[in-house]
Amino acid sequence: MGKEVYDYCIKEIGNAVKNLQFDIVKDLGKPIEEKVFLEIWVNDDGSIENWNM
Repeated sequence: MGKEVYDYCIKEIGNAVKNLQFDIVKDLGKPIEEKVFLEIWVNDDGSIENWNM
């Protein structure tokens, strides 16, 4: 995979997830750190699918 393809993919994925919003979960008033993993599939036509569901 060339750098151009890599950069394109990173940009498209960034654009697809930039508007995601998450609630802040707290325990006794202190925010709990939580890692979120996204399974993303980029189709040959450039569309992006969320495979977490």
